[in-house]
Amino acid sequence: MKKVAEIILILFVATICGFYSKEYYDNVKAAKLFTNDYSKILDSETTLVMLYFGCSTCGYSNEEDVLESVALIANTLKNTADSIDIPFQSIGVSREFNINEGINHLLKTNVFNEISIGNSWHNSTLNRYVWDKGILKPSTPQLVILRRKYTTNKIDNEIVSIGEILSEEILFSSTGNTKIVSMADNILLIVEGIIKVF
Repeated sequence: MKKVAEIILILFVATICGFYSKEYYDNVKAAKLFTNDYSKILDSETTLVMLYFGCSTCGYSNEEDVLESVALIANTLKNTADSIDIPFQSIGVSREFNINEGINHLLKTNVFNEISIGNSWHNSTLNRYVWDKGILKPSTPQLVILRRKYTTNKIDNEIVSIGEILSEEILFSSTGNTKIVSMADNILLIVEGIIKVF
């Protein structure tokens, strides 16, 4: 009898996990993923980068106006970068223990061409930007716009590959829900400032 109960419990858990996995897979498959022309990076040592830092369990990170603001900022930056012919990278970081929850959180804005999820505060990207460089504060949500320079390998004065990150300069930074919404409200002024430094 005990063996039958164990088998029923295992089948029940497997069925629930299967439904959850299928729903998660369908969400990812149905998402219209953010795309970027990475070949532009090879044209330049300097890249415009947007770094978003959120969390699925942070109430402020999940407010509708914050999510809409992140999407508006990313799309405006990408359009601006395209118009002045510079590369753009949009990086989403979700501080999570559960990777699936982090992916679902970042899909709410769906504007990233690079993501980093998992390992909570010990996430590699968080280690780099919060603890090593001090660019981010240990709080969510945050949005930082950077100018990033890479080392390059050239043959006959033409860039053939991009190497390590040489330097990063913060152009604009917002921490907290109201400041990110305010950044979105002022994105056109921010874009004018970005164009001047590129």
